[in-house]
Amino acid sequence: MQTPSRHANPEARVSVAGREPRTALAERLASEMSAAWERGLRPIAETFLARHPELDDHPEAATRVIYEEICLREGLGENPSPAEFLVRFPRWGAELRILLDCHGLVRPAAELPPLPAVGESLGDFQLRAVLGRGRRGCVFLATQAPLADRPVVLKVSRRGGGEHLSLARLQHPHVVPLYAVHDFPERDLRALCMPYLGGLTLDRALDHLASIPVAARSGTDLLRCLDQARTDLIALPAWSATRQFLSGATYPRALCWFAACLAEALHSAHGRGLLHLDLKPSNVLLADDGQPMLLDFHLARGPLAPGDAALGTLGGTVGYMSPEQASALAAARSLRPITVPLDARSDVFSLGVTLFEALSGDPPPGPDAPASWLQRANPRVGAALAGIVARCLATDAANRYPCASSLAADLRRHLGYLP
Repeated sequence: MQTPSRHANPEARVSVAGREPRTALAERLASEMSAAWERGLRPIAETFLARHPELDDHPEAATRVIYEEICLREGLGENPSPAEFLVRFPRWGAELRILLDCHGLVRPAAELPPLPAVGESLGDFQLRAVLGRGRRGCVFLATQAPLADRPVVLKVSRRGGGEHLSLARLQHPHVVPLYAVHDFPERDLRALCMPYLGGLTLDRALDHLASIPVAARSGTDLLRCLDQARTDLIALPAWSATRQFLSGATYPRALCWFAACLAEALHSAHGRGLLHLDLKPSNVLLADDGQPMLLDFHLARGPLAPGDAALGTLGGTVGYMSPEQASALAAARSLRPITVPLDARSDVFSLGVTLFEALSGDPPPGPDAPASWLQRANPRVGAALAGIVARCLATDAANRYPCASSLAADLRRHLGYLP
């Protein structure tokens, strides 16, 4: 199974000053669609695609908009047929088949029970705002009255699953920790309580930066995104070491440091027998003090060896998963054992995709993207950093970094101006 094709040539990947990158545009359109549906309107994907014909030659961006309609309809209890979307959008039939196959493997087995709304109470928690929605539930900003109204994040979903057990095994400064688990059996809901460290994810930061050409961005621009996303629920000092670093860092250097922190967090998780398997910009939190944090371990599981059955919670996101993860998903769909190992190098690949996208403004054209592609998209990325990213994106896992700590070490050496 192959991931959807990207741009046919590298020139199409370079953002033109004043034009919104197409991946960022697709995310913005998906957000507009979601907001319209929340207001009771039901615009379909064609409404948004017709307004932006520039997405016609960008399959991943176009299918992102289509996928939002699928998720919104399922959120209302519908069961849209894959055949309907293949008929409506024959131009992207190959990409949609892959997307719908993966969606079928990771979608909830049963209808989600009714979720609470903003303004309601759930146990000791007062729900203040929605931070995010997904097929499995909703993430709320809440306050906890018995503990001095401290701000927390509540991830509310159907009872079941093992994400809380995965989080309980992790203790790392760049992994959002788990405070507690609260079950509400009368509503068939479970709430994971975590600290509220800020509301800016990397994908939202990249959306905010979309109007700035990647070669013109700086660490100060990232700080501006953080400040715009802050709420009055967290009182931070005006100075911190991280914010001081970002204020003087180039954009590539700031992202290199983010990636080093995340690679170290991944290595810690791998050491406890967990692969993340869903690393992407929306699962990276940029805390209010500038620290990058790993989010969302609902797909985390142990490594798989050739011959193992790829069943259970195996999933992923098209465009960010490694070739061997895509192969394992295809094996699961066919009820066959996997044929290649799925291990820590898969998360290394996903982190490479995330770093490439943040540095260039678009995802890589596929596995084995040469360093020259990244440097062409962003001339301010040096050859050394481009080479590190290219090694992460090797199709053959044997040609990648053998573990996340090796990747972190190279990123740290690059930050220290060492070979």
